[in-house]
Amino acid sequence: MPTLTVGHWAAAQEIAERWRHSAHAILASALRDEATDAAAGAASKLLVALTRAGGRQKRGELQRRLNWSAAELDAALLASEGRVRVVEDNTTGGRPSVWVEVVPEEMPPPSTKGTKAPDREEPDGFSSNETTKGSPLPSETPFSAFSSNPPEWPGAVAVDGEEVGEWTA
Repeated sequence: MPTLTVGHWAAAQEIAERWRHSAHAILASALRDEATDAAAGAASKLLVALTRAGGRQKRGELQRRLNWSAAELDAALLASEGRVRVVEDNTTGGRPSVWVEVVPEEMPPPSTKGTKAPDREEPDGFSSNETTKGSPLPSETPFSAFSSNPPEWPGAVAVDGEEVGEWTA
């Protein structure tokens, strides 16, 4: 009859903690990617609206056109990563007009339909050629709580180099 010891519990706890840590890392990465994709989508929508308006439009008109709040427009401007800028026009002498415009070198050519989108980069640590590179899975050795040379199973069970029991199959 097999005997379970504190060493078995420690090994199981170590495995469970590594898997829990990996699950949290994967979930955080997925949520971060989702938020980034949403911001990139808003920036793309902003670029399309400005391009259709000739590359420049007053901020208020743009907010009404896209049905966005000021905060949503500000978030899209930040997500545009410098492809869109805000310019104040003080030539009228009164309250300055605030314009949102595409940075000139970013203006797409008039006919962009049917062009290929740029390739997306792989997330850090992942490669399409290697399935194990940067794997979020825990290491294959579940004995990090044990001494550097874990005991062979079945046989002696050791925790931190001290024998705590024996396991027989």
